[in-house]
Amino acid sequence: EGWSRLEFVPGWHGFLGVKEGRAYYFALRVERAGTAAFDEMVQKLAPYGMEDIIKLDGGSSFVCDIAGQKIGGGGEKQKVHNLLLF
Repeated sequence: EGWSRLEFVPGWHGFLGVKEGRAYYFALRVERAGTAAFDEMVQKLAPYGMEDIIKLDGGSSFVCDIAGQKIGGGGEKQKVHNLLLF
């Protein structure tokens, strides 16, 4: 389907990738916005050789909790659009 590139804002973004029948989750931070951020994401994800990638949430609504250590989140109260539990 592709992305319009306008949804890329500076900050954290979540991605779900598939490679050889296995799912991988990526939490990536970008410094730029729009097309520049899209290009930055492509460069960061390309080395992993994913067959398919789905962009989940990003920007101020992104929060990732790994064993109690939280990354992301802009402090704004926003609805949760994606939730993955491992």
